[in-house]
Amino acid sequence: MVRQADKWIIDLQGACTSRGIRNAHQLWLKIGGSKGTAAQLWAGSTVMIKLETLNRLQNDVGISPFEYLRNARGE
Repeated sequence: MVRQADKWIIDLQGACTSRGIRNAHQLWLKIGGSKGTAAQLWAGSTVMIKLETLNRLQNDVGISPFEYLRNARGE
């Protein structure tokens, strides 16, 4: 059982918009993969992220995980 306090939040919109990415479609064009994944990442509804996606965000877009991964407790 996962407690709410142990969850991490993936919040990409702010990091993306500061790099000129304005929507899920533009994000998908940058990182590839499925359009559904890009839409979930953009909407903040993703509950899990693959290492491949982390690598694409870092290497292709220049967004560090520290910019979009947040602990639900705010730490």
